[in-house]
Amino acid sequence: MKGADGISVYVREDKLLVAGDAVVTSIVPAIGSGDSRTLQASLARLMALDIAVIIPGHGEVVHGRPQVQDCLAWLIAYLDRVRAAVQDALARGAAPDEVIALVDYDKFIGERLPKDRHNMPNRHRDSVRKIVEEELQATGQG
Repeated sequence: MKGADGISVYVREDKLLVAGDAVVTSIVPAIGSGDSRTLQASLARLMALDIAVIIPGHGEVVHGRPQVQDCLAWLIAYLDRVRAAVQDALARGAAPDEVIALVDYDKFIGERLPKDRHNMPNRHRDSVRKIVEEELQATGQG
């Protein structure tokens, strides 16, 4: 499956997905210079596949269909929850920097990913910042 800026390889007979950066298990979703909506749509497409093993772009390999579904669902929900919080804060008139501060690491990630590994709070902040930029562009403010 090829996305706008990435590729994942699905080996149907082995129910194996080599996900590239579309799926990460040890960090928050890696948006980078991509688009969070495109990433979320790609993750939703992956959920529809019968995957038993994911080799992620970053992090531990995921074994078992329930664990794969949990992993993908969490990534999708993270992006969805962050976007909803960003939209709400912007609609209430919060400035972009305020929005980034409001989308708190503990509330959106909690115990799922350790704070002290991979500079996780900064990665989260970067993802939030990217979604703020996308929302401002979508509303003609950016």
